[in-house]
Amino acid sequence: MSTLQVIPFISDNTVPLILQRVDGELTQQGYVPLKARRLGYEASASDTPCYQGMTQAEYKNGVYMIKWQLQPLSTSADSSLDVEMAHIKQLQRLSVLNQSLMPYQFIKVSTIQIQDEWWQLSGLVMPYFEQGSIKDYLVTQSLTELQKLQLILSVAKSIASLHQAGWIHGDIKPSNFLMAMPKHKRPDAASDWQVVMIDLAYAQAIDRPLFDDSSVINNSLNNSVNNSLNNSVNDKAALSVMQNHPRGTAAYLAPECWQGQPVSVQSDVYAFGIMLYEMLVGSRPFTVAKAQDLRHSSRLWAVAHCQTPVPLLPSQYQHWQSLIDRLLTKHSQQRPNSMDCVIEVLEQAQHAL
Repeated sequence: MSTLQVIPFISDNTVPLILQRVDGELTQQGYVPLKARRLGYEASASDTPCYQGMTQAEYKNGVYMIKWQLQPLSTSADSSLDVEMAHIKQLQRLSVLNQSLMPYQFIKVSTIQIQDEWWQLSGLVMPYFEQGSIKDYLVTQSLTELQKLQLILSVAKSIASLHQAGWIHGDIKPSNFLMAMPKHKRPDAASDWQVVMIDLAYAQAIDRPLFDDSSVINNSLNNSVNNSLNNSVNDKAALSVMQNHPRGTAAYLAPECWQGQPVSVQSDVYAFGIMLYEMLVGSRPFTVAKAQDLRHSSRLWAVAHCQTPVPLLPSQYQHWQSLIDRLLTKHSQQRPNSMDCVIEVLEQAQHAL
């Protein structure tokens, strides 16, 4: 597994050069670069460099975001963006996802020269969503419970569509759902918003479950977690330090992810439960103190998800407690077996409001 981070070692004059070369190639392909949104460095296990960036650009009277990467021509390692693009191409063949999946396109793979070295440029193109993600929207808007529920239902249906297509997302969170409103509808109605799913780097086929081998957890951690589940023992000291972080976003990872078990539909269901709590309350159910390093952070998050009881909702949302408890139960087998079951409960709640 690789991680995207701030570029650690290139000189200040190299950053403008990278952006200049990338913008030049995008211009050759018909795009009009407007603004560089991000530039990062992905370090793989083999230490093969990979620069990744986000560029806002115009193309044929539309505005798009281009998520691109630069890799040395000599590299043979797949980056996270390589994996994501491969997943997108597979999913685009499935018509069931036409409404819930971002309408991705791809830039033409090309080569560019930077400081006497040849690099391969590749990437994906997505429409620019001016309103941003659900995470952005919730920060700026004060919504009624019904409006929140309408957005939650849209998210649940997007996840259900992905599961019905035979795939697990693996990184469900508010920032991975973008929002667009049809021009002919009212901006004050949450039901008018179109919600689309993004970021499929951690997606996987349901019929090919993968053990999360990016997190190496020794037997003492597994035994401690299992004992805590069976005996309700909350003994943080019994947890051993994790050597690596599981794939995904720590605040939304189900207990089984921290135990090195295969990711499943129920892992997405758990992450949706975290997101539901967050959208209702405005904060996540589990938090940890800021850690000094990734290993310490992983240990804290493992405790939070595997041992910390589900908190009570504020009084105005107490009628959601039963569903939240089911979604966030520590045992994956005790969670709803599909998002369709969750949608049924949400629709009943919608009719009651």
